[in-house]
Amino acid sequence: MRKSTIVLFSTIIFLITCHDIYAQSANIISGNIKNNLTKENLSAVSVTIKGGTAGTFTDEKGNFRLITKNNPPFIISISIIGYADTMINVENLSQPINLELDPFYGVLIPVVVGATRLPQRILEAPVTIERLNATSLRNTPGANYYDALGNLKGVDVTNSSYTFKTISTRGFNGSGNLRFNQLVDGMDNSAPALNFSVGNVIGLTDLDVDNMELLSGASSALYGSGGMNGTLLITSKDPFKYQGFSIEVKEGLMHVDDYRHGASPLHDFAFRWGKKVSDKFAFKIGAEYIKVNDWQADDSTDLLRNNVYSKTIPGTRATDQNYDGVNVYGDEVSANLTPFGIPFSVSRTGYYEKDLVNYNAYDFKISGGLYYKLTNNTEASLTGNWGEGSSVYTGADRYTLKNFSIGQYKLEFKNPNWFLRAYTTQENSGDSYATTLTAISIDRAWTDDATWFGTYAVAYGTALAGNVPPDQAQAIARQTADKARYLPGSQQFNDAFHKSITTPISQGGVSKGGSQFADKSSLYQFEGQYNFSQFVKVVDVLVGADYRTYHLNSKNTIFYEPNGPINIGEYGAYIQLQKSLINDILKLSASGRYDKSENFNGRFTPRLTATGQVAKDNNIRISYQQAYRFPNNQDQYINLFTPGSVLIGCLPIFNSLYQFDQYPVYTATSVDSFRASAASGNPNPTLLRQAAFGKAKPETMESYEVGYRGVINKKLLIDVYYYFSKYKNFIGREAVARGDSIDAVGNVYPSNNPANLANPFTSTNYSFVVNSSTPVKANGWGISLEYQLGKGYIAIAN
Repeated sequence: MRKSTIVLFSTIIFLITCHDIYAQSANIISGNIKNNLTKENLSAVSVTIKGGTAGTFTDEKGNFRLITKNNPPFIISISIIGYADTMINVENLSQPINLELDPFYGVLIPVVVGATRLPQRILEAPVTIERLNATSLRNTPGANYYDALGNLKGVDVTNSSYTFKTISTRGFNGSGNLRFNQLVDGMDNSAPALNFSVGNVIGLTDLDVDNMELLSGASSALYGSGGMNGTLLITSKDPFKYQGFSIEVKEGLMHVDDYRHGASPLHDFAFRWGKKVSDKFAFKIGAEYIKVNDWQADDSTDLLRNNVYSKTIPGTRATDQNYDGVNVYGDEVSANLTPFGIPFSVSRTGYYEKDLVNYNAYDFKISGGLYYKLTNNTEASLTGNWGEGSSVYTGADRYTLKNFSIGQYKLEFKNPNWFLRAYTTQENSGDSYATTLTAISIDRAWTDDATWFGTYAVAYGTALAGNVPPDQAQAIARQTADKARYLPGSQQFNDAFHKSITTPISQGGVSKGGSQFADKSSLYQFEGQYNFSQFVKVVDVLVGADYRTYHLNSKNTIFYEPNGPINIGEYGAYIQLQKSLINDILKLSASGRYDKSENFNGRFTPRLTATGQVAKDNNIRISYQQAYRFPNNQDQYINLFTPGSVLIGCLPIFNSLYQFDQYPVYTATSVDSFRASAASGNPNPTLLRQAAFGKAKPETMESYEVGYRGVINKKLLIDVYYYFSKYKNFIGREAVARGDSIDAVGNVYPSNNPANLANPFTSTNYSFVVNSSTPVKANGWGISLEYQLGKGYIAIAN
């Protein structure tokens, strides 16, 4: 764990006794507040002295303890959204304050911040936004608060493993969404090297989440690059409001009726301690530990692989000598053999994923903070979130994120009209490794490829010469070539496995290194915002700016770093104007943001919205938004050798590094056609289509939305929308190949000879970033209904 995290949490211990000293010289009023209908304890209810500054909040059990130097009589004000405000006359200190508040239909109308960066009722939000408060999260039928997102309309969730889940709205999803922002207490919690959020591996514990707001669709005009199909804002509990010590224990059962192994337990332990030491100072600390046996991937379907493209075909190891199983690794290594002049392809024997991946997943998180009120309205805070875990990520390969950790540390000054914050994200890949590279390394540890294929060819040819049927000859050949193969569980296998996952990946390729990542990338961000509305009477004005620096340091295992770590600077600024017209019936807003990345031209992103009230608490919204994203850090600098291809970035340095201007590459589909013609005995080079390597452009998107949100009969909340989006310069990857020439000592050089492309084993596959030349379109609609049944029950459907 980072020293700064330890210092932050240790400081808390020295400040606790101040509260008791203060309390001895002050008056104390206590009580309890409940929901009048359900008798449920109400937490986070504001309890303040009218006309003064003293105040507190109820805890999870509805209890409060108000400390003041005022002497009775005075008036206490009690308020919480969704309930009628209440005033209580206090005549003496011994008077108990036990109240039951009456809820009203406003409980269906929460206040949100994410839609405009300013507090407003969700009914008046100019774009689609969802909000989950602490109560709804607690009542969610899921293992943790992150699972609640899957119940919202228009949300797609990809589960790569138990702890690694990817959220998306209105667009394209996968295990790692580059078009979706996730902010925790204002901090972008994406991994600096990966450029996307690793779900809930780091961040807040279950007990410390106050609310989540999901902004569907384009949000770049306020939140910058990446907010193309959604932004998720997660807010932690304020220790001035949520006090006390809480412990949570969750036990579950997984893999019931799973043929791969028997049922196994799920363990989830968490605690949170928040304390208001005085009217000015509060702290909190919490931690959570999750332990599970993760889902196992065991798809043995045969693949016909062409660079990064592939398709499934019938076949097993027994029937296809060039078998390549989906979740079988190491069998990607294959060669063309020609015994007796008959060409055929054969692959090495691979290992099942269960022999290479540790499914004992865990997630340990610790977080805390110190909060000090400089004035009644201005607060300073120093907070930290640190998480470590093991999980599985699916990308171009199956990557084992073992002991992967991220720490985030923030200093913030906050006022209702402004904020200033600075934070850093520190990533450490730990013992993470690429599964397929590990399998190939183990295979090559006991015999190199040339020896194995040579042994196979001789054994196969000998068997055929002895009139053995081809199928039996293949079985004999494989048995002969695999005679010394390391078997899973053996000491030789374990030694080779350990050597591979502790040896960093090399830019020289699989044969030059192991399978371990060695990444310690980081991010540093500074940002601020100011609301000028108090000075400008004609229109509400909000402005903000930010600057961030990425420090990429993978020791050449992920990025091309010939001169050491890479630093990338980005900056942006935004302005939002809002105006209410016709007695607040019509509300207009216009936002604009300018962003500049070190390696790309600047981008201006506008947003125009209108909200019209058709009846009390019934509004129609219309919006036009643009969004964008710069090619991410991997799109720019990746230089990763995988079994299928070399993944490279889009910057001009790779054009010269791989000599694409002198030795062109050809599209994977055209190479496939050319190889088919060569296999038929009539090679046709005119089938080859050259692919152009070029610097990618930022991806942009235009989005139109119309929606309605309203409350009917004070009981039914309806939200419905339709959207249309059009992407330009859509960022993807193109699979290409180029022929190789090999000298007498085995050195590989690029070649322009088409004959070398006819054989996949005398060519190299590449994958680089390209922009789509045609627009990509997406459209959809959603509807949700929320009905207040009475006695605290709410029915929800979407």
